[in-house]
Amino acid sequence: MRATQAVVCFALLVTGLFAQEARQLEPIDMFRLEYFALSPSEEPHGWLDAKRYLVFDPGKPAVQGPRNWYAVDARSGEREMFIERAGIAKALVEFGVPKADLEALDDDSHWLFSKDHQRFVLDLANDLFTGTPGGELRRLTDTPDEDEEIVLFSPSGDRVSFVRDYNLYVLSLETGEEVAITKDGHADRFFGKLDWVYQEEVFGRGNFVATWWSPDGQHVAFLDLDESPVQEFTLVSDTPARPEIEVTNYPKTGEPNPKVWLCVAPAGGGEIKRFDLSSYPEEDRLIVRVTWTPDSKELFFQVTDRQQTWLDMLAGDVATGQVRQVFHEASDCWVEPGPEPRWI
Repeated sequence: MRATQAVVCFALLVTGLFAQEARQLEPIDMFRLEYFALSPSEEPHGWLDAKRYLVFDPGKPAVQGPRNWYAVDARSGEREMFIERAGIAKALVEFGVPKADLEALDDDSHWLFSKDHQRFVLDLANDLFTGTPGGELRRLTDTPDEDEEIVLFSPSGDRVSFVRDYNLYVLSLETGEEVAITKDGHADRFFGKLDWVYQEEVFGRGNFVATWWSPDGQHVAFLDLDESPVQEFTLVSDTPARPEIEVTNYPKTGEPNPKVWLCVAPAGGGEIKRFDLSSYPEEDRLIVRVTWTPDSKELFFQVTDRQQTWLDMLAGDVATGQVRQVFHEASDCWVEPGPEPRWI
């Protein structure tokens, strides 16, 4: 009986909170747990323009439910529908996407916007789809057995790059034309995507991105990772009863690391250039940060040894593949990589 009464009281409390008129926050609200536990919150996803920002939620006052994209006026708080989920879901079903896969529409990690937010790409059901706010949805890929990942917009927003089956591709959103930048990828050869140990130990857990568009959109830079020297390691999850088992390439202490190179290629396809790193032994170098110069003529990247006792900032010439040293840092204990240079 007491449990039932508690549920009723909780429901009444929620209803009462949502029924209240909007009011100004007070300092005491920081200590009112029920306000933060029950009142819907708004999470901005970036500015649309100088007056409006973007949110992704079920709408007010709902807390749960299907999510839409809204444009919110920063001064008044008024909302306007930006992308309606129902229309996208209907189009996906017409494309043959199983209804069970539509749940991914409520996860913002499956949505990618161009810089000006006038185009978006949906990564869903192992395929890519594109559209514009208020426009029709179009299918970009039809490879349900092969996943497209590391999807990135070009700076102008008219193309995207992605990795499929360990190879790097560039696709035009206007024509649907797909260009294979690399063709030799396999389970031990990664182009444009980090392997497990590089994302875990070097670029940061969960970050598998190893592709970088030039600011002018004419080239893509990417890492070429050769995992063939790395031995396999069995990982057993801590899930009780029936733990999952995963076998992945993982270098234990003293065992070989992946070999790594930094490459650049025209975004429309063509010759791939490897930057000259012959002065750094393949078995003892790490490429730890990559960024373009604003004029798109050079790539600044950082190279360090496995023990991280030194670090070189290098500049690679896109036209020739030659590199020059910008600075060298050394320590008798540890050199921390990064951050990337900021241009002023």
